[in-house]
Amino acid sequence: MKTPEFKAARFVLMDIEGTISELFFVRQVLFPYSAERLRTYVSQHYNNPTVRDCLRQTGATTDEAAIQTLLNWIKQDVKHPALKTLQGLIWREGYEADAFRAHLYDDVLPMWREWRTEGRELGIYSSGSKAAQDLFFRYSVEGDVREYLSSHFDLSTGSKRDSESYREIAAETGYDPSEILFVSDVVEELDAAQSAGYMTALIVRNPAIFENDRAGRSCKHHVFSSLDEL
Repeated sequence: MKTPEFKAARFVLMDIEGTISELFFVRQVLFPYSAERLRTYVSQHYNNPTVRDCLRQTGATTDEAAIQTLLNWIKQDVKHPALKTLQGLIWREGYEADAFRAHLYDDVLPMWREWRTEGRELGIYSSGSKAAQDLFFRYSVEGDVREYLSSHFDLSTGSKRDSESYREIAAETGYDPSEILFVSDVVEELDAAQSAGYMTALIVRNPAIFENDRAGRSCKHHVFSSLDEL
């Protein structure tokens, strides 16, 4: 770690979208893929208990209404556990069919190797389900990189903008919050982590978006353009 304040970090917790992976991959590849195949997948796996539970969680009274709700949630990027679970199931078919490979920025794997050599543990906290995360890192452009990650957290832990979620993560990992560095491209997530006692780093891969974001102008976190600057 180059930043003096971060040298005490024993655990590095990272977001995925916009932090270690290009926004384009999630928004323009994964989301459309799940939207195009959702109806067919539900039809083909109608009796799957997990699929039935996802439909039930939408609160809709019919399967068709539930499907429409899920499709609308995809368009609106609603971070609902039912949608994330169902998307993960659909994405599994895409990954296994070699329809796509998960994008990772070029600086990610070299830094993971360096941090692991330094004795730091690495983890992921994403709105995508743990199953979806497993697929993402198993079928990445760098190959299977799951060996670098010791922990995965999703919305079952709680909202990424709720400080209590980060306290739960600290308790589960066994590290004091002051020993954890959270890296994300979302200021509100970093605010919540900082409130829980974490060190925080804002990754700005697209400066134009950050400059036009009101939250960015009131940022109280260290700002970096890549992981190798931390």
